Amino acid sequence: MTPRLSGQSGMGLNYHHVFLSLLLFASSISTIWGQQNNIELNPAIGTPWVNGSTPVFSVVQTNSSNLGGTWTVGALPPVNTALRAIDDNLSDPAIGTVTLGGSVTLRVSDNSNDYDAGNYVGFLIDLSTLALGQSVDVTTYLNGVMRETQTFSTASFGINQFEIGFITSMTYDAIELTYSLAGTGVIQIYHAINKRFAGGSPLTCRVMDTLNQPDYSMIAYGSNAGAICLGGGVSDVSNAISESHSDFAILDVPSGVGCAAYLGIRDVVLDYEPGTFVGFDLENTNFMVGVLDGVLIETYLDGVLQESKSGL
Repeated sequence: MTPRLSGQSGMGLNYHHVFLSLLLFASSISTIWGQQNNIELNPAIGTPWVNGSTPVFSVVQTNSSNLGGTWTVGALPPVNTALRAIDDNLSDPAIGTVTLGGSVTLRVSDNSNDYDAGNYVGFLIDLSTLALGQSVDVTTYLNGVMRETQTFSTASFGINQFEIGFITSMTYDAIELTYSLAGTGVIQIYHAINKRFAGGSPLTCRVMDTLNQPDYSMIAYGSNAGAICLGGGVSDVSNAISESHSDFAILDVPSGVGCAAYLGIRDVVLDYEPGTFVGFDLENTNFMVGVLDGVLIETYLDGVLQESKSGL
């Protein structure tokens, strides 16, 4: 089953986060903040943090590897691909390879500017191997001191290119990614990303408002769940909150026992009042009978479940 989704906005509790799952069984004086405003406001996709781009940034990278990890490809001569993560060729990724266990780490830093808490930070990546036991850590730093970190497991990974990261609660000047794997795998890192947010207009009474960017401060993310699941996943996640009303995210439920695909939409700035109708615009592209019986819609406030409704 491959449904298509685009974001829309009754439930009786406050919320700022709508979660859908398909459950199928088969200036301080010394600080410069000038670059903060170069980050796009309420974007569907993150602003690339690279050199030579528009808007202009000036960043550097450092990289390391452990055990069977390497950023090098080729032999005559070997090429360290980590430099690609900060150039303006947005389609040519840094390539980190882990063979029989190990990790690779890439950090992107702006040595002249600090950035605000409340930004979304992360990386645009592509994983060629969705293997058990692999993880991605995204960490922020300020003046070389770690600020925040979040670990993502296989269930959080999307299909093809996808953004991975989190909303910061502290200022920062560097973003780091570490890819770890017990076996063998490859990660492609296209660039670090930043997003900044501002609240949208109040919802219109008795009108179905579409909560898309840049009008609203939304982020979208997807994941899978289940003990042993093959294939499937969530792709084109940012389409669910993009400015266009004709594109869509795809939830392709993995095969297996107790497997599910999830799509979450969160407003970073605003909370919404009880009595507001919430939901998603869905299409069942395979015309499978009973598919929508497996839909679960949940609302959250500050990470706490508020209400849920299953079946349509």
